[in-house]
Amino acid sequence: PHSPTLEIREGAIDLIMTVYRQQLPALGGYLCCDGKPDLRRVEQFVQIVGTHEEAIFQKRARTEQRMRQRQKQPKERKAR
Repeated sequence: PHSPTLEIREGAIDLIMTVYRQQLPALGGYLCCDGKPDLRRVEQFVQIVGTHEEAIFQKRARTEQRMRQRQKQPKERKAR
């Protein structure tokens, strides 16, 4: 499913793979078995990935703030 928090250009694939590798032993096995998802494990995994949301939003806000600052700088210089 789509998650508005996770953006490929912001490193979402790296995050998902890192979390998966770290959590695989704790999950008790793979997310799928015989081609079918183990919903208990998938739910656990999604919840763990969700714990990173706040940091993602904070990083995104900092990035947007820096972009706004850079956009203001040329306008301020022209006004002088």
